[in-house]
Amino acid sequence: MSKTTTIITVLLFICSLQFRLQAAKEKVKSIEKPVTSCGEVKFIMGRMEIKKKDKSVQKAALKTKIQEGDILKTYKNTSCMLELTSGARFHIKGEGVMSIDKVLLQDQENNSKVKVLFGSMKVKLEKLGKKNFLDIETPTAVVGVRGTYFETQVQEELTRVKVFSGLIIVRNINEKYGVSKEVKAGFSCLIEEGQEAGEPIFFTGEGDGGDDTTAPIITVFRPASFGEITPSEEYDVMFMVNDSNLDSVYVNGEQVPDAASNAILHYTLKLYPGKNTVYVEAWDKNGNYAINSDRVIEWKAMPPGPPER
Repeated sequence: MSKTTTIITVLLFICSLQFRLQAAKEKVKSIEKPVTSCGEVKFIMGRMEIKKKDKSVQKAALKTKIQEGDILKTYKNTSCMLELTSGARFHIKGEGVMSIDKVLLQDQENNSKVKVLFGSMKVKLEKLGKKNFLDIETPTAVVGVRGTYFETQVQEELTRVKVFSGLIIVRNINEKYGVSKEVKAGFSCLIEEGQEAGEPIFFTGEGDGGDDTTAPIITVFRPASFGEITPSEEYDVMFMVNDSNLDSVYVNGEQVPDAASNAILHYTLKLYPGKNTVYVEAWDKNGNYAINSDRVIEWKAMPPGPPER
C-alpha cells in the first residue's frame, strides 16, 4: 500500500469516527429526560409571567409548573401562591420579581435558594420531617431560613423582614457590612444598602408581636358548595371570617371595606361569562393568612321564554 493510500485511509477513518461520535451525542440528546419541575402555582388571581431559561415567556395559571432558572414577574393586582417541592411556600401580592435559583432535594435535607429583586411576599417553610434550608437573596440582604413563617418587603435600596413564627438570620449582601442578626418571632429588621443589618425591633401596631400563629377561619355561605348558576352579571357573595386580630379581607383580589370579625359579610362580585371561582382571602395583624377557593358560580344567560300570546 502506497503512502498516499495510507494517509487517505487514515483520514477516512477519522472522519468516520467523528461522524459516529456526533451521531452518538445526538442520540443521547434525543433520549435525555425533560427538565422536571421544582414547584407549581397553587393559587393565582391577576397576572403573572414566567420567563424561562430559553428566554420564552409563559403566562402563569393554576397548576403551572415552576422550574429552576425561572424568573417570575407579578403585577399590581396580582395575588398568587407558589409552592416548591422543598416545602417552601410563597404568597405574593402586588408587583414583584423573583427568580428560582436552586431547589435541591436530598435524603437528609432540602436546600432552596431564590432571589427577590423587589416586591412583598409572605414565606412559610415546612420542615417535611427533615432539615429544610431556604436562602433568600435581595439587592441588599441575605436571609437564611430554617423553618419559619415571615414576610419580606424588597425595594431598590432596602429590605425589611418581619418574623411571625420561628427565626431567621439576616445580613447585608455586601460582606463589608456582613454582621449577621438573628430575628425572632414578633420582631422586624431593616437592611439598607451600605449599612449593617439594623437591630431587630418589636412590631408596632402589629397585633401581639407574633404569639398568634393561628390563621383566620373563613366560612362561605354563598355560593353554595355544590355550585350555582345565575343569569345576572353580578352576584352577592356572603361569608364570615373569624379572627379576633383580623386585619383585612379580600374577594377575588378586591378588599372588602369595613370587614369585621364574626359578622356576616357581603361583597358584590362582577362575573365573567361561564364559571367563576370565588376566592376569599383573609389576613390578621400578625400576618397569618387563610384562603377559601372551593366555591364556583356560573354566569349563564337563560334562554328566552315562550312568546306571549
